[in-house]
Amino acid sequence: MAISNTKIQIKRSSTTNIPSGLNPGELAYSFASNTLFLGNTTGTGVVNIGGYLYTSTIDAATAANTSNTLVKRGSDGSFAGQLYGTANLAVALAAPQNFSISGGDITASAQSFQGNNSVTLSASLNSISGLTGGVYGSTTSVPVLGIAANGRVMNVTTATIATSLYVAGNTGVATQSGGNTLTITGNTGIVTSVTSNTNGANVVISTDNTIARTNTTSVGPQTISTDLTVAGNLIVTGTQTFVNTSTVQTNDSLIKLAANNNVADVIDIGFYGGSNTGVSVQYHGLIREGSGGSSAGNFYLFKNLATDPTGNTVNYASLTKASLVADLGLSSNVSLTTGVSGVLPVANGGTGTTTSTGTGSVVLNNGASFGTQTVSIPSLNVSTLNVSTLNVTTINVTTTYVNAISTNTVNVGSLTYNASGAFVVFGANSNTYQQVVAENSNTGTQASVDFIVSTIASSDTNLYGDFGINGPNFTGAGTNNGALDKANNVYLYSQGTDLAIGTNSLNPIHFVVNDSATDAMTIQANGVVALGTALGTTYGGTGATSFNTNGIVYGGSSLGSTASAGTSDQTWSNQILTVTNAGVPVWSTTMDGGTF
Repeated sequence: MAISNTKIQIKRSSTTNIPSGLNPGELAYSFASNTLFLGNTTGTGVVNIGGYLYTSTIDAATAANTSNTLVKRGSDGSFAGQLYGTANLAVALAAPQNFSISGGDITASAQSFQGNNSVTLSASLNSISGLTGGVYGSTTSVPVLGIAANGRVMNVTTATIATSLYVAGNTGVATQSGGNTLTITGNTGIVTSVTSNTNGANVVISTDNTIARTNTTSVGPQTISTDLTVAGNLIVTGTQTFVNTSTVQTNDSLIKLAANNNVADVIDIGFYGGSNTGVSVQYHGLIREGSGGSSAGNFYLFKNLATDPTGNTVNYASLTKASLVADLGLSSNVSLTTGVSGVLPVANGGTGTTTSTGTGSVVLNNGASFGTQTVSIPSLNVSTLNVSTLNVTTINVTTTYVNAISTNTVNVGSLTYNASGAFVVFGANSNTYQQVVAENSNTGTQASVDFIVSTIASSDTNLYGDFGINGPNFTGAGTNNGALDKANNVYLYSQGTDLAIGTNSLNPIHFVVNDSATDAMTIQANGVVALGTALGTTYGGTGATSFNTNGIVYGGSSLGSTASAGTSDQTWSNQILTVTNAGVPVWSTTMDGGTF
């Protein structure tokens, strides 16, 4: 803190009477109103706490009868001046007053009030000529009231009640006299109900669910407890049809499904049923996928689906294929151990011919939407074979680019050294570049192509490494929209674990951009980072070549520093750091609160 020769100045004004606002605890003085102010605790207002206005007023106080001055007691304790007001010891009115009620239907005699007593008025309704107190009305008559405009009952008479009710039906008539009960009874298929309300009783007569009606909203589902024969056509226009019988018989030899699927191939078509596995009910069937799926037109023979597809849609990714036991006319040396979902044309990865190669030949479907197909074949010789998963005892590959296929290893060409633990080996001897190419030609907003590395601890969403490239229209599914989400960007990242980039020997790491002859950045073998171009302030550098010794560094388009702070020289060591109107930090011997 500055002491000695440091000047401390509070905020001040010679033209404004009251500052518009001060920080909590901040002082300000108005020479215009000669008042000292303090900012309140919230910084939303000011409080006057003194000043020359108040000290001069106090100093001018006198015991003499002087206008516009504070009154000071005289030497004998008295005040000089004149007093005005009402005595505080008065207990009664100078003249008593009366309270009473007269006129209209109520009268109360006058009562005196002197200011030191309470007043109680005894009032009563005036009597009405011809009106006698008593009970009006009986079980056979009702009272008739005459009411004045002010609500007063002026007269009472009675009127006789009509108590008989004549009732007639399709057959028979009856008369209900006063006090008797009228009973409404239903018959076969007819139900009645009676409820009371503010206006009396409500009687409802309706049919039950044993009577067929065209409008069943109010009665719900209807029941026919005997056989029903319909001689004409039966047309059901509802959304669901349930047949809870043990036998269904029809003369139609072909059952037509999806009759409304005549505009586009948009819905799934098939049949399914349920069975109890002992733990839960699961569903099995044969369904053809509509155009909305990824493999439209394919038939799926499935089993053990946990969810009833009552919405006429199937989650194909969760289907488990079922085995088809049938004589397919294959030779005895071919055994299909799982269901085959279809026959794949040669152009999509079949045998390389347009027809089968002989009795017992098999063409497999390589579709990706119906799980993995496993085929066990004792001996299979093909030129080219494309399948999702193939488990075979022996496979002879005659394609010239594949040297060998062994357990967990595919060799294409040969290496000049022995590589241990290799999944796939690619070797070549050519005076040009050799490529392993992965391309995704899809132009969607989520299209990319990736090389993934993982371990036994990995999953599809965690603990893996990813090297890839985004498609030309990629928008990214994340919220950051960073470089990993940009279209056409090449990326290398880790998911759920650290990413290490380095050398495993005494060699540096080089970063090159724009095919430059020099490194943009180099991490030397000893760990020192060197930049090809010094960083400016915008990019994390200082933008300055030197700073004043013991100066304070401050920011700007480039970093700067104040003059050197003093050491043993008291003139400088007691300075304070302030800021100019331009926002530049400087040393000063004055602490100035400014003006308002």
